[in-house]
Amino acid sequence: VEMEEMELVESAFSDIAAFEGLKTVQEWRGHQKASLLAPAENKEQTMLCHSKLEIKDALTKVPSSETRAAVSNFRSVLGWMGDRPLPECQRMGYTEDIISVARSSQSLADEVYIQVFSGGVWYEQAKEASMDVQVLKQLRDNPSPRSELLGWKLLLRLCQQVRPSDSLEEFVRSFAMHQVNSSNHEVAQVAKHCVSDLNANVAPDKPRPDGDVDMIPVTVLLIDYSVRKVMIPRSSTLRQLKEKVGEQLRIGALEDFSFYQMIEGLDHHRMLPDSVLLSVIETKFAKLKEQNGQASHLLFKRRFLRVDEKLNPGDLIHATLTYRQVLWDFLHYPVQEDETFISSIAASIVNLEYDHYKPYVEAGRLDDPAILHQLVPQVSLRDRQFRNWSTKILQLLKSLREGIDPEEPRLMGMSR
Repeated sequence: VEMEEMELVESAFSDIAAFEGLKTVQEWRGHQKASLLAPAENKEQTMLCHSKLEIKDALTKVPSSETRAAVSNFRSVLGWMGDRPLPECQRMGYTEDIISVARSSQSLADEVYIQVFSGGVWYEQAKEASMDVQVLKQLRDNPSPRSELLGWKLLLRLCQQVRPSDSLEEFVRSFAMHQVNSSNHEVAQVAKHCVSDLNANVAPDKPRPDGDVDMIPVTVLLIDYSVRKVMIPRSSTLRQLKEKVGEQLRIGALEDFSFYQMIEGLDHHRMLPDSVLLSVIETKFAKLKEQNGQASHLLFKRRFLRVDEKLNPGDLIHATLTYRQVLWDFLHYPVQEDETFISSIAASIVNLEYDHYKPYVEAGRLDDPAILHQLVPQVSLRDRQFRNWSTKILQLLKSLREGIDPEEPRLMGMSR
């Protein structure tokens, strides 16, 4: 991303409130009330500000026939962002629902983009002319870094699969470009991919250089269900695709990763040999879908995980993907283990993502089944003793937080 390009779009497209498709504050009906006694809403302050409350009305000037779909979709955005507690498996399923709504019409596409800005990425009322100020406030005041990152991942999926209108496109590009140098390395990486994938999405018929006629877009799934797109010759092997993905993600120890076949609806992943051709994979995946209707995806993840492994601060993407895979494996563990052992791991997860779980801890709502399913393997919750699990986790969490430095680097917490 060129600095000159960033400067060019900064002045004209830095304020999302200038988007012509937005409703005025007077037109917009606001959020649902948290309770009957809740104070009246100041819509001028809340319309483009993060909220955990559902909306009564679309944020943009969609046709009246699409208002219900827009309102329902925002509820899905809240679920995906983790702002509405859901079991992880259910949260993951909202991605395709959101994309499907966005692809149903151009007006809904713009509505969904704006919803992601206001519901997950855009935390501050868009008053100032400078987006830099807004972004700084967003990063400082964001109540949940986890929710923020999930918002960026959803924005990436939109940039890959849904084209915004011509009038909104530059606002999306400008917003992403301002975050490519974010101090949060994950956000910075996702923002870069938002820009490149949006560019590819809005210009799919751009002529390719000679010799690139056999280039195909390959969609690669990561363990957290985020997606990367890679252009590569159809005749390539998975080893060559792995090198491309590693280059895009900037992973150092690439030999630790492989591709797996992930079949929709199944938790089991089948490792694929590096030597197999993409053309062969494409044919086999298509044949399997024709036979049983189940789509297959290429999943990029670690080959093996070691109990004594220490995460490498010099290879942050490797460390992050490793942690997310450990978390996935833990939550899908098929055997019931000692409750104290499981609770200690759950306490470590809560501590690492404390900004996200803090409202539930302080409100005594950690026994909410939707929250516990994010912390404890499903097999261990079959007894439905949610209050007992909550009590044990909170006790261990208290001891854990008393014994660690509050300024401890996140990577150290991930390694624990």
